[in-house]
Amino acid sequence: MGEFIRLLRLALATPFLVGGLLLGAYGVYGLYKGESVAPYLILAFLCAPIAALLLPKKGRKRASPFAREYRHKGGGWRNDPATERQKTFARDLGIKFPANISKGELSDRITDKTGSFSG
Repeated sequence: MGEFIRLLRLALATPFLVGGLLLGAYGVYGLYKGESVAPYLILAFLCAPIAALLLPKKGRKRASPFAREYRHKGGGWRNDPATERQKTFARDLGIKFPANISKGELSDRITDKTGSFSG
């Protein structure tokens, strides 16, 4: 669904981007010819902020469906025992955990506590 919304926003923004460029070009051409072009230039300048509002926002990258599936199946490093360095960092943050905690579980607890990835 997120990809659909991103493409929809891009499709809605495209006419404003193209229209703004065309109106601006026509306005500059009209200035060269000595015509009254104020409405074209005003519309050209109004198209830019509208397009900026509609364009997809850059934000925190989300894991791909494959990565999420791999993570929740317990693949790779997530099942390995947590390292001493990771445990020390978690203790410094005040996180309580069992002695035999996995890297993945402790990583999730650290992320929950800090609100971001610590790497």
